[in-house]
Amino acid sequence: MKSIHKSQPLVSIAMCTYNGERFLTEQLRSILEQTYPNLELVIVDDNSTDNTIQIINSFLPNPIIRFHRNEKNLGYAANFGNAIALCKGEYISLADQDDIWLPEKIEILVAGIRGLSGIYHNSAFMNDDGILTGIKLSDKVHFVSGKIPESLILYNYLAGHTLMINREVLTQALPIPKGIYHDWWLAFVCMNLKGLNYIEQPLVYYRIHESNQTVLEEQNRKFNKTDTKSVRRYKKLRKLAGSIQVLKIFGSAPFISPKLGKLIEQLIILERGRVGQFFSFELLTFLIRNISIYKSGHRGYLGKLNAMRKDSFGIYKCRQLS
Repeated sequence: MKSIHKSQPLVSIAMCTYNGERFLTEQLRSILEQTYPNLELVIVDDNSTDNTIQIINSFLPNPIIRFHRNEKNLGYAANFGNAIALCKGEYISLADQDDIWLPEKIEILVAGIRGLSGIYHNSAFMNDDGILTGIKLSDKVHFVSGKIPESLILYNYLAGHTLMINREVLTQALPIPKGIYHDWWLAFVCMNLKGLNYIEQPLVYYRIHESNQTVLEEQNRKFNKTDTKSVRRYKKLRKLAGSIQVLKIFGSAPFISPKLGKLIEQLIILERGRVGQFFSFELLTFLIRNISIYKSGHRGYLGKLNAMRKDSFGIYKCRQLS
């Protein structure tokens, strides 16, 4: 780590840990080897029961680290909210416990944020053993720069470990509402304020393994071959209820424009209408008219159109949501 230069803005790194002993040492070393000279690392542990605390304690002689341990488990999103609130930096970057950061990550993000509300970057996938798979996040998702808040109302295409935000965002972003992922909420706030910049260069080796939070969430959403029709309908209803809850959170945010508020209000009505019908042509027409909702995440017009078609299928033989 270079000597600290106070002339450069302080960057806080908010890291949340929970039973992360397997990969934590490697991640901490990669953060402490950043080329950017003015950093603080805020670690908040969510009451781990493995050797995570011992590993963190072994790094505590480093003066840039501040460590807090929760007395009880708060959960992923709430814990990140706590960690962010403890940060003192002009810019705040989020860190998972199992990745590897490239040394120049923070230096590149600080140079690229350019007075915007935030900046995010590409990442390269690696497996359990730290071997790169040859696949990047951008191979799966289309990313954009700008101020396009509607592009986040249906899909969370931005991973928290890629994000750096301007401190001024916190006045609108905290506390993080219940019922939404922390990175989705932070990205939405940024998109509504001064916008986000995207860096195509991969700046993190993003580890995919069986205990990874992203993998667990994806597994919970998938249908199993043994699911009965009623179980599948239940999962679809649960997913729809979650989507409507997120839309309500976005729609009630005080910083959104009246135009976006009206769009979200109409979308909630149409989403509710999917229940009990096979396909909603009314919803499909609405989505086509508001194609900017699919500005990110889906490549090309045909890709966007296919996503709209899938999103317009109903949940047949079910009662209306209350």
